[in-house]
Order: sequence, then C-alpha cells, then structure tokens
Amino acid sequence: MFRYSAFLLAGTLLAGVGCESNPGSRTQPDDKRVTGEDVKRANREAAETNRKYAEQKMEEYRKDMQRKLDEMNQQLERWNAKIEQATGEMKQMLIEQKAAFEKKRDAFVEQMKKLSDSSSDAWKDIKVGLDRAFDDLKDSFNKARQHFQ
Repeated sequence: MFRYSAFLLAGTLLAGVGCESNPGSRTQPDDKRVTGEDVKRANREAAETNRKYAEQKMEEYRKDMQRKLDEMNQQLERWNAKIEQATGEMKQMLIEQKAAFEKKRDAFVEQMKKLSDSSSDAWKDIKVGLDRAFDDLKDSFNKARQHFQ
C-alpha cells in the first residue's frame, strides 16, 4: 500500500511540475476581435465564391447537354438518308417518328435557351425542367431509333 501511495504522490508531483500557475501565459492574446465588418466581408466573399461555383456548374451542364443534343442531331442526319431510301408506308412511318423526335428536340432547345439566359442563382430551378425535357427527348429518340434500325 505504501508503494502505491508513493507512486501516486510522485506521479502527482511530476504532473504538477509541467503545469503553470497562469495557464493563459502560453497562448497569444487575441488582439484582433471579429467585427461586424469582418463578418460582412466574409459573407460577400462566400457569396461571390458560391456564384462563381454555380456559374461553373451551369456551364458544365450546358456543355454536356449540348454535346448530347449534337450527337442526336448527327443521328438525325443519318435518319434522313434512310427516309430518302424508304418507300410507301415505311417512309411515312419514319417521317412521323422523325417529326415526333424533332418536336421534342425543339422543346428541349427552348429550355436550353432559358438556361443560357438565366442567372447563376436561378439555374438549378431551370435545370429541373431541362432534365425533364431531356428525358422526354431521349425517350422520343430511343423510340424513333428503333424504327430506323
């Protein structure tokens, strides 16, 4: 028991040697307080960073949608050659499928124009409509593609 008490006392003394009586003396005093102007500046910077980020995302999205639209338009050109070679009812059906696709494509292009004209703050709302319009366009494209194969 005596050994245990001696070890406990020695440990307490050693631990106490590393402690200072004034714990604040090791840290630097906080000379600069955060002011309301600091908060306003930080908020402006954060808002600007957020705006730039949204613009970047909007541009990436626009480019991706344009790339997909361009691919579909290239396929449409190949369909035109097949329509010219077709005859009778088959030709009429291909023309109708192409027209249905073009109608959806035109609606999608109108949505894309809204995206180009939108602010970085509003683009997420427009994106929802664009995603729906693209899904419709893709469905129409896939349906038409089945007839052109």
